[in-house]
Amino acid sequence: METTPLLTRPKKKSLWSRLQFWRFRKKLSSRIIYLGQLPDEEFPPNYVCNQKYNIITFLPLVLYEQFRFFLNLYFLVMALSQFIASIRIGYLYTYWGPLCFVLAVTLIREAVDDFRRHRRDKEVNRQRYERIVLDTPEDGYRPFITEQVPASKLRVGDIVMLHKGQRVPADMILLRTNETMGTVFIRTDQLDGEIDWKLRIPLPSIQKLPTDAHLLDINAQIFIESPVKDIHSFIGTCTRSDEEESDSLEIENTLWSGCVVASGQATGLVIYTGSETRSVMNNATPRSKVGRLDLQVNDLTKLLFVATMFTSILLIILKGFTGPWFGFLFRFVLLFSYIIPISLRVNLEMGKSFYSWTIQRDKKIEGTVMRSTTIPEELGRIQYLLADKTGTLTKNEMVFQKLHLGNALFDKDNFYEVEALLTQYVTNDAPSLPTSPTTSTSELLSASPRQVWQTVLAIALCHNVTPVYDVTETDEAQSDMSGSISYGGAVPQQQLCDYQASSPDEVALVKWTDMMGISLYRRDLHNISLKLRAANEIKQYSIKQIFPFTSESKMMGIIIQEENTREITYYVKGADVALSPLLDSQWHSVECKKLAADGLRTLVMAKKTLTEQEYEAFETEYKEARLSMTNRGERTAAALSKLQHGLTLLAVTGVEDRLAEDVPRTLGMLRTAGIKIWMLTGDKLETALCIARSLQLGGGAGWHCAAAERPCTSRHHAYLLLQQLTVAGDDMDLIIEGETLETCLRFYEEDFVEVLCRCSGVVVARCTPTQKARVARLLRARNYVVAAVGDGGNDVAMIQEADIGVGIEGAEGRAASLAGDVSVRQFAGLARLLLVHGRRSAMRSAALCLFIVHRGLIVSTMQFAGLARLLLVHGRRSAMRSAALCLFIVHRGLIVSTMQFAGLARLLLVHGRRSAMRSAALCLFIVHRGLIVSTMQFAGLARLLLVHGRRSAMRSAALCLFIVHRGLIVSTMQAVFSVVFYFSSVSLYPGFLMVGYGTLFTMLPVFSLVLDKDIPSTTALRYPQLYKQLTKGRQLSYKTFYIWTGISIYQGGVIMYGALVLFEDQLIHIVEISFTALILTELIMVALTVVTWHWLMIGAELFSLLTYIGTLLIFTTYFDADFIRHWDFWWKVIVITLVSCLPLYIVKYMHRKWSARQYKNIRK
Repeated sequence: METTPLLTRPKKKSLWSRLQFWRFRKKLSSRIIYLGQLPDEEFPPNYVCNQKYNIITFLPLVLYEQFRFFLNLYFLVMALSQFIASIRIGYLYTYWGPLCFVLAVTLIREAVDDFRRHRRDKEVNRQRYERIVLDTPEDGYRPFITEQVPASKLRVGDIVMLHKGQRVPADMILLRTNETMGTVFIRTDQLDGEIDWKLRIPLPSIQKLPTDAHLLDINAQIFIESPVKDIHSFIGTCTRSDEEESDSLEIENTLWSGCVVASGQATGLVIYTGSETRSVMNNATPRSKVGRLDLQVNDLTKLLFVATMFTSILLIILKGFTGPWFGFLFRFVLLFSYIIPISLRVNLEMGKSFYSWTIQRDKKIEGTVMRSTTIPEELGRIQYLLADKTGTLTKNEMVFQKLHLGNALFDKDNFYEVEALLTQYVTNDAPSLPTSPTTSTSELLSASPRQVWQTVLAIALCHNVTPVYDVTETDEAQSDMSGSISYGGAVPQQQLCDYQASSPDEVALVKWTDMMGISLYRRDLHNISLKLRAANEIKQYSIKQIFPFTSESKMMGIIIQEENTREITYYVKGADVALSPLLDSQWHSVECKKLAADGLRTLVMAKKTLTEQEYEAFETEYKEARLSMTNRGERTAAALSKLQHGLTLLAVTGVEDRLAEDVPRTLGMLRTAGIKIWMLTGDKLETALCIARSLQLGGGAGWHCAAAERPCTSRHHAYLLLQQLTVAGDDMDLIIEGETLETCLRFYEEDFVEVLCRCSGVVVARCTPTQKARVARLLRARNYVVAAVGDGGNDVAMIQEADIGVGIEGAEGRAASLAGDVSVRQFAGLARLLLVHGRRSAMRSAALCLFIVHRGLIVSTMQFAGLARLLLVHGRRSAMRSAALCLFIVHRGLIVSTMQFAGLARLLLVHGRRSAMRSAALCLFIVHRGLIVSTMQFAGLARLLLVHGRRSAMRSAALCLFIVHRGLIVSTMQAVFSVVFYFSSVSLYPGFLMVGYGTLFTMLPVFSLVLDKDIPSTTALRYPQLYKQLTKGRQLSYKTFYIWTGISIYQGGVIMYGALVLFEDQLIHIVEISFTALILTELIMVALTVVTWHWLMIGAELFSLLTYIGTLLIFTTYFDADFIRHWDFWWKVIVITLVSCLPLYIVKYMHRKWSARQYKNIRK
């Protein structure tokens, strides 16, 4: 068969093949790769592309995403209608300006984000790697050279040389390495979030080649399974033509794309590229999260639209269906469009960015990062908090605490006895055991030195830990001369750097054996060396087989052969539930429960001695099972089950995972704030129960263990358990295992979740990542606001499923931190985050929304509320008003015609508006750019929720209310005006005044509400019960909305009626009096809402007022300058403003004085 040399470059795709983007994607299938040849099949290019758009799709996709929102679509229709002359009202820029500003900000943000993604992709695709290619063959010899190629040019079948610190560019099989230990370490934190190094093993049949130059001298066929998402499993085989036996390929032989080579040099074979790599296949788009405030605003927007249509139709009915009534109807809709303010969304987005910025700058929860800036006010509405245990509520710092041998118990107070017994066994000295203050000598002597030796030796050998030394080495002679222990080959001479393992439990066990006198000295692919400190010697053990820990087996095993005695021993350790069926002696079950009751993580140690014949028989069966390409897992499990018969129980170990700093106090604050806390952990029930008690997670009524004797596995058992829990009543503390929970949810989901929600505290033990995510999803389905906190890769699904995901960067990696909406350094910061920032954000946003709605309603009311006056007053005034209206329309038309000569008008309408829009866009972009960063732990959670979460929720609600108020008040005034003047569909104010009303004159004061604080952060933390008010959503409820709507209608009616009464039959005075009173009313309303003044708030109020006064003085063509300078103008404005605002101040004062005394006392 003719081979394709590696020197041959892949053929370039034709233009036609590149244009065939509509072709169906090729079905994923297994493949056979011949070493030294490129496959004939076509595989995806190794090109990384994380961009969301390209040049063609950018504008359509962004616009589609924007106009999916009802608010934007509504204003688009309104703006398009202005191209129809018969229904045009005012200038085009009054409708297109705000809409284009919103779209421009979004387009710029999306373009910048996508360009950054493009640059990152470009950097990755251009990284260069050494690829082995054939040189010109001479006399049958196949020499090779290496060439530098970019990552995007790599293909399936390429052989690539990777150096220390290099990123793996594609999914590869590790062929060989130049490391003396015959293994390679990789970092996988960017793939699975785990920060511990992973050990990777080259193919045995390839590793034994002398150099990389011999790779192309052999004929090897490598079978690869079809691409799958699972990063923790792999199936394949490697067969050499010159050898009878094949190598089975496992996960230990792989280098997944995105990993980093942490040690040595690796030579790999590319097996998957591009979209078929594990990292790309696992890049699932997380659920797009929308805050409750946004949903409420969307509902209120629809309600305001109904109000707009109702008002317009009512005016058409009163006017009569005469003439082009449909055009008049549309004009009325346009006139009242200010009821739905487009500035609402702009202000909310800017407010959220500001809340996120303040959270990140809070020095008391330093290191916090808001990864999602769209939902900061949700931090002020949390009802349920789902927390992982290990690394979240605890430090994930494992310390060996207890060792139980069945007839003796050792703890940290008498571990020196273990060292003494080991010394006695190793040196054959007579026992010299001092009496322990906690355990009698007779009890200690019941554990023989041989028993202690076998147990500690098992702990020292049964693991996947590797000692990592500095690079400096010396030879054997130098080692002997320096007085160190002799060892064949090069040995490290500098201090041990670290122990590397995938589990902190294993590191804790190995460190403990080191303290006892048995140190892990060296380890490679085939050997383990232990240093016996008492005997000053090295013991050598060869590794025959390793069985890594899996979540299915819940155990880890190793087969060892001692170098001198040639004795073969199978060691195994694992969870008690996994090893109990394999052991004759069952004393470990009772002791595991006792250790778990002390809050310790337990492992059971066992062993089995094998003869040469037993091992050879097992090896043959096991190797055949590992080489099978179908049902490999079942066949290997069957072979292992035969090996695991007749195990001898050695000991039970207890490792402590210490509580994280300040967690009990933080949990207490959150419970007082009305947040229910559920702990979801993979630990056993007894350990979880002990931790729950020490953290005081329950309500004090005592913990009820559901199905404690045996797991619930059937519908009948689930029904009995449900009845039992229903009878137990509300506010109980429930602990349940994941298997039981799964069964109950399968048969009685609705009823069982209702029972869980009535509990005061809930702990789920033996909980899988899928079950954690399901719990969060079930709570969200019942309209509860759910936060999830975790630190490991197994918490990512739960974090992404919750309304607010809080990631903590800890010992388990950065996966949870990167997946979370918020990232904190420690759990204790959560209290400040929720009780201070969350509460403030929620209150500020609600106030902002209401004020903006009020601002629109008050103007609309000023156009509508004169119906009674119209019916009572006719005759002379009606005729005079009609004449005045005609004159006003002609007057305004003449003004527009002469505006080209008014340089000041252009200065404000064009340059002033552009400057304001550009400045706002620039500020929004800078804030947004500063928010794209990352965080780390659990202790800042209290401040995050109780301070920042509360503030964000309150501020967002206030912002929404004020923006809606701003639109409603204008619409009210417009309605009064239209009704009084015979249902005329003429705009009350010129277009430039309406633009100024929504921007220069009121925008800064309204937006300054994001700086308001109803109480200091220390008070919010001291009185967490204040947080409860926000979880009910009253800051932006329908009741609150209707109150603000009534305020808007009242103020709009008062301002418009007052102006109509006092305008002295001159229409231009209506505009001057009513608009000035409107601006003053808005500024006073903001001032009445503020609780804690900030200097920027005062500056915003003064700036807006001075800007408006300057407009009155400059635009003399729109305003009667002589009348403005006269006292008649100002006393009329002051009277109208007082009538508009004074009653509200009195009501607010009485409410603060006589209501909510507890809240008032707390503020004092």
